[in-house]
Amino acid sequence: MKKRFIICLNENTSTEQDKLFINYINENKVAWWHWLATTWLITDTNGKLTASEIRSKLKEIFPNNYNMVFEFRDDKDTWAGFGKNNGDENMFEWIKNNWED
Repeated sequence: MKKRFIICLNENTSTEQDKLFINYINENKVAWWHWLATTWLITDTNGKLTASEIRSKLKEIFPNNYNMVFEFRDDKDTWAGFGKNNGDENMFEWIKNNWED
């Protein structure tokens, strides 16, 4: 099952970090687009990757950089993120209340 991902980071990344992430996505044999500094688009025609797996890899490569990974499939969309999620500083609340079904 084909999956599509939108990946958003909140800070610019280094060339070295980008190379590590490119190696990861190339190892998984997916197509990717990265023309905006903090945004990646990925298409996984094998349906192997998940939003949670990508989020974990992002935390490893970009450890202090908040991220959001949106996963789009034919049957279900999902997302995973890393960042502030408490009280008045909850970057996920709007998504939970307005984006999810």
